[in-house]
Amino acid sequence: SRASMILVQYKKLDGKDGFYPDSDSNLADEIERMRALDRHAAPHRSPRDDFRLEPGPCWIKLCRHHTYIPQTADMIPGMYFSLDHFQRLRTDPRLKGPQGGVRFAYDNVPSYLDNSMFAKLVEIGLVGTSGAATEFVHQQVVESFNGNKALVFAALFGDDMPQSERNTGKRNQLRRR
Repeated sequence: SRASMILVQYKKLDGKDGFYPDSDSNLADEIERMRALDRHAAPHRSPRDDFRLEPGPCWIKLCRHHTYIPQTADMIPGMYFSLDHFQRLRTDPRLKGPQGGVRFAYDNVPSYLDNSMFAKLVEIGLVGTSGAATEFVHQQVVESFNGNKALVFAALFGDDMPQSERNTGKRNQLRRR
């Protein structure tokens, strides 16, 4: 309903709820693939597309070390970062540990999106692709799926009203009371 695509690379926090990017041997390649996708999607954007706070498709989520929450449909707790935000934080002195290494953790990351905020921004279409960039990323997802790549896909479908219409409806209900 928002014609938007977002790809999230999940990374697991260690048992002490920290993530050390320099010790992740896959991270550099994953970031390069995400950057390449962002670079290829960017020319497909148009000033006529819906506005996005973050129009890039690639995000990183750092998840708590509990990867499974039994008997619940709740999302795994974590911190969401756009790719640019994540890369900027990697050079932020506030994330330097006592031995100089970069550590992402709840106690030192100055800002991130939690599940609720990220889900809300996705729901109202303020993050993710728009226009032709959405179709381009969709094609990349299909190619990954057809190439037997590991992939988890989630979609928001429906005829949800835009936020402005929902807010107007709520205000009108309050006025009638």
